[in-house]
Amino acid sequence: MLSLFASKSSKDEWVATGAAPPRAFAWFVQQVSFPHFSSDVVGRVLALALPLLDQVTPATQVVGLSLLHHLLKHGTATDIRWYSDLLVHEMEQTLTTAATSASFLDATLACLEDLLAVLSPSKQDVTLYDRYFPSLLRQWDMSLDVAVKTVFTAHVRVWVARLGAPHSLHLLRYLQPLVKVTLGCVESAERTLSVEALKTLQAVIVAAWIRMPGHAEHITLAILKCLAYVKVLLLPLPNASNDHMQTKAAEHITAQCHATLYLLDQATAQETMAVRVTLQHVAVGCPSLAPICDSARQYLDDKAAAAASNSP
Repeated sequence: MLSLFASKSSKDEWVATGAAPPRAFAWFVQQVSFPHFSSDVVGRVLALALPLLDQVTPATQVVGLSLLHHLLKHGTATDIRWYSDLLVHEMEQTLTTAATSASFLDATLACLEDLLAVLSPSKQDVTLYDRYFPSLLRQWDMSLDVAVKTVFTAHVRVWVARLGAPHSLHLLRYLQPLVKVTLGCVESAERTLSVEALKTLQAVIVAAWIRMPGHAEHITLAILKCLAYVKVLLLPLPNASNDHMQTKAAEHITAQCHATLYLLDQATAQETMAVRVTLQHVAVGCPSLAPICDSARQYLDDKAAAAASNSP
């Protein structure tokens, strides 16, 4: 079958936009699973998949991407590493154009994460992550499409977990821009983006806890802005028919905000008490935000009391 697909189409026909043979080939390959991908089969599949990735049309690239991702899941690590330099270069090129579509970006980042997991199995080896992460942060920051930005925000959590504690503190090299972009998303009026950003922020706090005292005030203020938006979201609107949905969304965002503040408080309480101090200052300086600050402080107190009662 590999010989048939390789011989029945010229290169131009194979990479043409909307061509049927690559899609038929992708379907065929995806019916095969581990351990049936020998080293020879891996090489021959890549020979047909990579020309698709080299194109500039997402519809064509995504077919090649699906083939590569399937190989990563079902081929052996040894066979995949044999082509490491080539695959790293191909994914680097693909990432530069992936942000044109949220679905294509999602597939690209998922494939790239699995590729790096194969090529860098050691938690201490972050060389390849260094090659991609600055570009990833830059594209995430510059993206104006909310759907694309949301995909970036969700996938960055994987990178944060791999670059951060307890396996490595390499994440600290990127902490300043990482916090900046994440907080920008937290303050977004788009609810889905805001929730994803709060989850990513929680991952950043856990992975880079050692540097959180220096960022605690800025993070707390960003979360208060998010909570203030939630308060506006709950204001009754004339002829509104989705009050229940608005309330559920607001409750979910509030819960994520409070959970993030609790993590931040745990990371900084022994040194600065920065979260509680900032909440106090904002409540005094801006009375209209005092109820939001009081609710957050009450949540922190309740969590602390629950933790104390559960400790031996």
